[in-house]
Amino acid sequence: MILNQNFLGQLDNSKLFWDDSFPDSVSMFFFHYKSLNFIKNNEYDTPFANGDTHFGWQLNPEFGLKLNQHLTAEAGIYLPYFFGTGPTWKFYPSFRIRLNTKGFEAIAGSLVNGLNHRLSEPLYEFENHLLQRQEYGLQLRYIKKKIFADLWLDWRNKIFLNDSRQEHFRSGYSLEFQTGYEKLKIYFPLQALALHYGGQLDTTGAPAYSDFAFVNGAKFSIALPSFTLMPDFRLVVAYQQSDVFFLLQNPKVKFAYWANFILRHKNFEFAQGYFYGQHYRLESGNPWMHSISFLNSRNKVYFNKRQILLTRFSLPFEVYTHFKGLFRLELIYDLNIRQMDYSMGLFMNVDELIRFNKANR
Repeated sequence: MILNQNFLGQLDNSKLFWDDSFPDSVSMFFFHYKSLNFIKNNEYDTPFANGDTHFGWQLNPEFGLKLNQHLTAEAGIYLPYFFGTGPTWKFYPSFRIRLNTKGFEAIAGSLVNGLNHRLSEPLYEFENHLLQRQEYGLQLRYIKKKIFADLWLDWRNKIFLNDSRQEHFRSGYSLEFQTGYEKLKIYFPLQALALHYGGQLDTTGAPAYSDFAFVNGAKFSIALPSFTLMPDFRLVVAYQQSDVFFLLQNPKVKFAYWANFILRHKNFEFAQGYFYGQHYRLESGNPWMHSISFLNSRNKVYFNKRQILLTRFSLPFEVYTHFKGLFRLELIYDLNIRQMDYSMGLFMNVDELIRFNKANR
Protein backbone atom coordinates (compact mmCIF):
# COMPACT_ATOMS: atom_id res chain seq x y z
CA MET A 1 0.00 0.00 0.00
CA ILE A 2 1.51 3.30 -1.08
CA LEU A 3 0.58 6.77 0.14
CA ASN A 4 1.14 9.51 -2.42
CA GLN A 5 3.39 11.99 -0.61
CA ASN A 6 3.02 14.64 -3.33
CA PHE A 7 -0.40 15.73 -2.07
CA LEU A 8 -0.54 16.23 1.70
CA GLY A 9 -2.93 19.16 1.98
CA GLN A 10 -1.91 22.55 3.38
CA LEU A 11 -0.26 21.05 6.45
CA ASP A 12 1.48 17.66 6.56
CA ASN A 13 -1.04 15.48 8.38
CA SER A 14 0.16 12.29 6.69
CA LYS A 15 1.31 10.82 10.02
CA LEU A 16 -2.39 10.68 10.98
CA PHE A 17 -3.59 9.01 7.77
CA TRP A 18 -4.71 5.42 7.52
CA ASP A 19 -3.46 4.17 4.18
CA ASP A 20 -6.70 2.84 2.72
CA SER A 21 -5.37 2.68 -0.83
CA PHE A 22 -5.83 -0.49 -2.85
CA PRO A 23 -3.56 -3.36 -1.62
CA ASP A 24 -0.62 -3.62 -4.00
CA SER A 25 0.27 -7.25 -3.26
CA VAL A 26 -1.37 -10.39 -4.59
CA SER A 27 -2.37 -11.68 -1.15
CA MET A 28 -5.74 -13.38 -1.18
CA PHE A 29 -6.53 -12.62 2.49
CA PHE A 30 -5.24 -9.71 4.54
CA PHE A 31 -5.77 -8.07 7.91
CA HIS A 32 -5.51 -4.29 8.22
CA TYR A 33 -4.94 -2.96 11.74
CA LYS A 34 -5.54 0.79 12.16
CA SER A 35 -5.56 2.80 15.39
CA LEU A 36 -5.12 6.43 16.40
CA ASN A 37 -4.43 7.49 19.98
CA PHE A 38 -4.66 11.20 20.71
CA ILE A 39 -4.78 13.91 23.32
CA LYS A 40 -5.53 17.47 22.23
CA ASN A 41 -5.93 20.24 24.76
CA ASN A 42 -7.65 23.44 23.60
CA GLU A 43 -6.94 26.36 25.93
CA TYR A 44 -9.56 28.62 24.38
CA ASP A 45 -11.44 31.49 25.97
CA THR A 46 -13.46 32.68 23.01
CA PRO A 47 -17.05 32.60 21.76
CA PHE A 48 -15.90 30.95 18.50
CA ALA A 49 -14.38 27.64 19.65
CA ASN A 50 -14.82 25.34 22.62
CA GLY A 51 -12.10 25.22 25.23
CA ASP A 52 -11.91 21.49 25.88
CA THR A 53 -9.72 18.40 25.84
CA HIS A 54 -10.03 15.42 23.51
CA PHE A 55 -8.34 12.34 24.97
CA GLY A 56 -9.06 8.97 23.46
CA TRP A 57 -8.50 6.56 20.63
CA GLN A 58 -9.91 5.19 17.40
CA LEU A 59 -9.61 1.50 16.55
CA ASN A 60 -10.47 0.16 13.10
CA PRO A 61 -9.44 -3.48 12.46
CA GLU A 62 -10.55 -4.93 9.13
CA PHE A 63 -10.28 -8.24 7.30
CA GLY A 64 -10.06 -8.16 3.54
CA LEU A 65 -10.49 -10.57 0.66
CA LYS A 66 -8.85 -9.79 -2.67
CA LEU A 67 -11.27 -11.33 -5.15
CA ASN A 68 -9.06 -10.58 -8.16
CA GLN A 69 -6.44 -8.08 -9.25
CA HIS A 70 -9.01 -5.26 -9.35
CA LEU A 71 -11.61 -6.06 -6.68
CA THR A 72 -11.52 -6.36 -2.89
CA ALA A 73 -14.11 -6.81 -0.14
CA GLU A 74 -13.26 -5.55 3.35
CA ALA A 75 -15.17 -5.64 6.64
CA GLY A 76 -14.49 -4.87 10.29
CA ILE A 77 -15.50 -2.49 13.07
CA TYR A 78 -14.80 1.15 13.87
CA LEU A 79 -14.47 1.77 17.59
CA PRO A 80 -13.99 5.36 18.82
CA TYR A 81 -13.65 5.98 22.54
CA PHE A 82 -13.06 9.12 24.61
CA PHE A 83 -11.46 8.55 27.99
CA GLY A 84 -13.60 9.66 30.89
CA THR A 85 -16.94 8.86 29.22
CA GLY A 86 -17.61 5.73 31.26
CA PRO A 87 -18.00 2.10 30.23
CA THR A 88 -20.27 2.77 27.25
CA TRP A 89 -18.65 1.90 23.93
CA LYS A 90 -20.03 2.69 20.50
CA PHE A 91 -19.40 0.24 17.68
CA TYR A 92 -19.82 1.14 14.03
CA PRO A 93 -19.59 -1.22 11.07
CA SER A 94 -16.67 -0.77 8.71
CA PHE A 95 -17.06 -2.30 5.26
CA ARG A 96 -16.36 -1.54 1.62
CA ILE A 97 -16.33 -2.98 -1.84
CA ARG A 98 -13.44 -1.52 -3.81
CA LEU A 99 -12.74 -1.59 -7.55
CA ASN A 100 -9.33 -0.45 -8.77
CA THR A 101 -7.89 -0.16 -12.26
CA LYS A 102 -4.97 1.95 -13.52
CA GLY A 103 -5.08 4.41 -10.61
CA PHE A 104 -8.85 4.84 -10.69
CA GLU A 105 -10.71 3.59 -7.62
CA ALA A 106 -14.42 3.23 -6.89
CA ILE A 107 -15.58 2.56 -3.30
CA ALA A 108 -18.98 1.71 -1.89
CA GLY A 109 -19.46 1.55 1.90
CA SER A 110 -16.95 2.99 4.36
CA LEU A 111 -15.06 5.79 2.64
CA VAL A 112 -11.41 6.82 2.71
CA ASN A 113 -12.26 9.64 5.06
CA GLY A 114 -11.33 12.62 7.18
CA LEU A 115 -8.06 14.38 6.50
CA ASN A 116 -7.43 11.98 3.61
CA HIS A 117 -9.68 14.22 1.48
CA ARG A 118 -6.96 16.93 1.74
CA LEU A 119 -9.57 19.67 2.14
CA SER A 120 -8.60 23.22 3.12
CA GLU A 121 -9.34 24.27 6.70
CA PRO A 122 -12.19 26.67 5.85
CA LEU A 123 -13.97 23.56 4.50
CA TYR A 124 -12.82 20.88 6.93
CA GLU A 125 -11.80 21.41 10.55
CA PHE A 126 -8.89 19.29 11.84
CA GLU A 127 -10.86 18.11 14.89
CA ASN A 128 -13.47 16.46 12.65
CA HIS A 129 -10.80 13.79 12.17
CA LEU A 130 -11.04 13.07 15.90
CA LEU A 131 -14.75 13.63 16.55
CA GLN A 132 -16.64 12.45 13.45
CA ARG A 133 -14.22 10.64 11.21
CA GLN A 134 -16.32 7.77 9.88
CA GLU A 135 -18.07 8.31 6.53
CA TYR A 136 -20.39 6.05 4.54
CA GLY A 137 -21.51 6.31 0.94
CA LEU A 138 -19.86 6.33 -2.47
CA GLN A 139 -16.42 7.53 -3.51
CA LEU A 140 -14.35 7.85 -6.68
CA ARG A 141 -10.59 8.45 -6.46
CA TYR A 142 -7.82 8.90 -9.00
CA ILE A 143 -4.27 9.25 -7.72
CA LYS A 144 -1.16 9.52 -9.84
CA LYS A 145 2.23 11.17 -9.38
CA LYS A 146 1.01 14.61 -10.48
CA ILE A 147 -2.72 14.47 -9.81
CA PHE A 148 -4.93 13.80 -6.82
CA ALA A 149 -8.70 13.54 -7.38
CA ASP A 150 -11.33 12.59 -4.81
CA LEU A 151 -15.11 12.75 -5.30
CA TRP A 152 -17.48 11.45 -2.61
CA LEU A 153 -20.98 11.35 -1.17
CA ASP A 154 -21.20 10.88 2.61
CA TRP A 155 -24.71 10.06 3.87
CA ARG A 156 -24.59 11.17 7.50
CA ASN A 157 -28.19 10.81 8.67
CA LYS A 158 -30.96 8.64 7.26
CA ILE A 159 -34.44 9.49 8.57
CA PHE A 160 -37.69 7.59 8.91
CA LEU A 161 -41.25 8.76 9.48
CA ASN A 162 -41.59 11.10 12.51
CA ASP A 163 -37.86 11.26 13.17
CA SER A 164 -36.75 14.17 15.35
CA ARG A 165 -33.74 15.02 13.15
CA GLN A 166 -33.40 16.17 9.58
CA GLU A 167 -31.87 14.18 6.77
CA HIS A 168 -28.23 15.14 6.34
CA PHE A 169 -25.58 14.39 3.75
CA ARG A 170 -22.32 15.88 2.54
CA SER A 171 -20.76 15.70 -0.88
CA GLY A 172 -17.47 17.06 -2.10
CA TYR A 173 -14.57 16.90 -4.46
CA SER A 174 -10.89 17.58 -3.94
CA LEU A 175 -8.64 18.01 -6.96
CA GLU A 176 -5.01 19.00 -7.05
CA PHE A 177 -2.67 19.19 -10.03
CA GLN A 178 1.12 19.40 -9.89
CA THR A 179 3.42 21.05 -12.39
CA GLY A 180 6.89 22.62 -12.36
CA TYR A 181 10.40 21.27 -11.91
CA GLU A 182 12.37 19.25 -9.39
CA LYS A 183 13.30 22.29 -7.28
CA LEU A 184 10.15 24.32 -7.91
CA LYS A 185 6.75 22.64 -7.95
CA ILE A 186 3.39 24.37 -8.26
CA TYR A 187 0.13 22.84 -7.07
CA PHE A 188 -3.33 24.01 -8.09
CA PRO A 189 -6.12 22.91 -5.71
CA LEU A 190 -9.76 22.92 -6.77
CA GLN A 191 -12.13 21.92 -3.99
CA ALA A 192 -15.82 22.03 -3.19
CA LEU A 193 -18.04 20.85 -0.37
CA ALA A 194 -21.83 20.75 -0.13
CA LEU A 195 -23.77 20.21 3.11
CA HIS A 196 -27.51 19.57 3.01
CA TYR A 197 -30.19 19.34 5.71
CA GLY A 198 -33.74 18.51 4.74
CA GLY A 199 -36.18 15.67 4.24
CA GLN A 200 -39.97 15.38 4.41
CA LEU A 201 -40.44 12.76 7.16
CA ASP A 202 -39.04 14.56 10.21
CA THR A 203 -41.01 16.42 12.88
CA THR A 204 -38.55 19.30 13.38
CA GLY A 205 -40.49 21.78 11.24
CA ALA A 206 -37.17 23.29 10.20
CA PRO A 207 -36.77 24.38 6.58
CA ALA A 208 -34.37 22.59 4.29
CA TYR A 209 -31.11 24.40 3.59
CA SER A 210 -27.80 23.75 1.86
CA ASP A 211 -24.32 25.20 2.19
CA PHE A 212 -21.84 25.24 -0.69
CA ALA A 213 -18.20 26.25 -0.54
CA PHE A 214 -15.58 26.39 -3.29
CA VAL A 215 -11.81 26.74 -3.00
CA ASN A 216 -9.13 27.47 -5.57
CA GLY A 217 -5.62 28.82 -5.32
CA ALA A 218 -1.98 27.90 -5.73
CA LYS A 219 0.72 26.34 -3.58
CA PHE A 220 4.43 26.61 -4.36
CA SER A 221 7.08 24.14 -3.20
CA ILE A 222 10.61 25.56 -3.31
CA ALA A 223 13.28 22.98 -2.47
CA LEU A 224 16.33 24.32 -0.64
CA PRO A 225 19.35 22.33 0.63
CA SER A 226 17.84 21.70 4.09
CA PHE A 227 14.27 23.02 3.90
CA THR A 228 11.27 23.28 1.66
CA LEU A 229 9.46 26.62 1.50
CA MET A 230 5.76 26.42 0.65
CA PRO A 231 3.77 29.65 0.15
CA ASP A 232 0.10 28.72 -0.16
CA PHE A 233 -2.77 31.03 -1.18
CA ARG A 234 -6.45 30.08 -1.38
CA LEU A 235 -9.69 31.87 -2.18
CA VAL A 236 -12.94 30.56 -0.69
CA VAL A 237 -16.38 31.40 -2.06
CA ALA A 238 -19.41 30.10 -0.17
CA TYR A 239 -23.12 30.18 -0.86
CA GLN A 240 -26.05 29.29 1.37
CA GLN A 241 -29.51 28.47 0.09
CA SER A 242 -31.20 29.59 3.31
CA ASP A 243 -30.33 32.12 6.01
CA VAL A 244 -31.85 30.01 8.77
CA PHE A 245 -28.62 29.89 10.84
CA PHE A 246 -27.30 33.34 9.92
CA LEU A 247 -28.02 36.84 11.14
CA LEU A 248 -30.43 38.68 8.89
CA GLN A 249 -27.79 41.14 7.68
CA ASN A 250 -25.62 38.31 6.28
CA PRO A 251 -25.63 38.09 2.49
CA LYS A 252 -25.92 34.66 0.91
CA VAL A 253 -22.58 34.86 -0.91
CA LYS A 254 -19.53 34.84 1.36
CA PHE A 255 -15.82 35.24 0.65
CA ALA A 256 -12.63 34.30 2.45
CA TYR A 257 -8.89 34.35 1.86
CA TRP A 258 -6.58 31.83 3.48
CA ALA A 259 -2.81 32.22 3.12
CA ASN A 260 -0.03 30.13 4.64
CA PHE A 261 3.72 30.36 4.63
CA ILE A 262 5.08 26.90 5.43
CA LEU A 263 8.64 25.92 6.29
CA ARG A 264 9.00 22.15 6.05
CA HIS A 265 11.99 20.15 7.29
CA LYS A 266 12.26 16.39 7.67
CA ASN A 267 12.25 16.84 11.47
CA PHE A 268 9.67 19.62 11.91
CA GLU A 269 7.17 21.91 10.19
CA PHE A 270 6.41 25.57 10.85
CA ALA A 271 3.40 27.33 9.34
CA GLN A 272 2.23 30.92 9.66
CA GLY A 273 -1.28 31.51 8.41
CA TYR A 274 -3.56 34.49 7.90
CA PHE A 275 -7.32 34.25 7.39
CA TYR A 276 -9.67 37.00 6.24
CA GLY A 277 -13.37 36.33 5.78
CA GLN A 278 -16.53 38.29 5.05
CA HIS A 279 -19.72 36.78 6.50
CA TYR A 280 -18.08 33.35 6.27
CA ARG A 281 -19.31 30.26 8.05
CA LEU A 282 -19.36 26.58 7.09
CA GLU A 283 -20.44 24.00 9.65
CA SER A 284 -17.65 21.54 8.84
CA GLY A 285 -14.93 24.21 8.66
CA ASN A 286 -12.60 25.62 11.27
CA PRO A 287 -14.81 27.50 13.81
CA TRP A 288 -12.11 30.15 14.31
CA MET A 289 -12.79 31.22 10.72
CA HIS A 290 -16.51 31.78 11.21
CA SER A 291 -17.91 35.29 11.14
CA ILE A 292 -20.63 34.27 13.56
CA SER A 293 -20.45 32.10 16.65
CA PHE A 294 -23.19 29.79 17.91
CA LEU A 295 -21.56 28.49 21.07
CA ASN A 296 -23.94 30.71 23.03
CA SER A 297 -27.29 30.85 21.25
CA ARG A 298 -28.49 33.78 23.41
CA ASN A 299 -25.43 35.91 22.88
CA LYS A 300 -24.29 35.54 19.29
CA VAL A 301 -20.99 37.17 18.39
CA TYR A 302 -20.73 38.49 14.85
CA PHE A 303 -17.99 40.18 12.87
CA ASN A 304 -18.63 41.30 9.34
CA LYS A 305 -14.90 41.05 8.57
CA ARG A 306 -13.16 38.18 10.36
CA GLN A 307 -9.38 38.13 10.74
CA ILE A 308 -7.15 35.66 12.54
CA LEU A 309 -3.48 34.67 12.63
CA LEU A 310 -2.63 30.99 13.09
CA THR A 311 0.88 29.83 13.96
CA ARG A 312 1.59 26.10 13.89
CA PHE A 313 4.64 24.12 14.90
CA SER A 314 4.68 20.34 14.53
CA LEU A 315 7.19 17.59 15.27
CA PRO A 316 6.62 14.30 13.43
CA PHE A 317 8.18 11.12 14.76
CA GLU A 318 8.39 7.50 13.73
CA VAL A 319 8.74 4.56 16.13
CA TYR A 320 8.88 2.09 13.24
CA THR A 321 7.53 1.95 9.70
CA HIS A 322 3.91 1.40 10.71
CA PHE A 323 3.89 3.36 13.98
CA LYS A 324 4.11 7.12 13.47
CA GLY A 325 3.08 10.18 15.38
CA LEU A 326 2.91 13.93 15.59
CA PHE A 327 3.16 16.63 18.24
CA ARG A 328 1.53 19.94 17.30
CA LEU A 329 1.38 23.34 18.97
CA GLU A 330 -1.04 25.97 17.64
CA LEU A 331 -1.23 29.66 18.53
CA ILE A 332 -4.34 31.55 17.43
CA TYR A 333 -4.42 35.32 17.58
CA ASP A 334 -7.88 36.78 17.04
CA LEU A 335 -7.41 40.17 15.41
CA ASN A 336 -11.06 41.09 16.01
CA ILE A 337 -11.02 40.76 19.76
CA ARG A 338 -7.22 41.12 20.18
CA GLN A 339 -6.76 37.88 22.07
CA MET A 340 -4.29 34.98 21.95
CA ASP A 341 -5.33 31.36 22.52
CA TYR A 342 -3.47 28.12 22.02
CA SER A 343 -3.80 24.36 21.75
CA MET A 344 -1.41 21.45 21.79
CA GLY A 345 -1.79 17.83 20.87
CA LEU A 346 -0.02 14.49 20.70
CA PHE A 347 -1.13 11.91 18.15
CA MET A 348 0.09 8.31 17.72
CA ASN A 349 -0.96 6.34 14.68
CA VAL A 350 -0.57 2.61 13.90
CA ASP A 351 -1.32 1.44 10.38
CA GLU A 352 -0.21 -2.08 9.45
CA LEU A 353 -1.27 -4.52 6.74
CA ILE A 354 -0.74 -8.23 7.39
CA ARG A 355 -0.84 -10.62 4.42
CA PHE A 356 -1.81 -14.27 4.96
CA ASN A 357 -1.28 -16.13 1.69
CA LYS A 358 -0.73 -15.56 -1.99
CA ALA A 359 -3.34 -15.73 -4.69
CA ASN A 360 -2.66 -17.49 -7.95
CA ARG A 361 -1.68 -15.13 -10.71
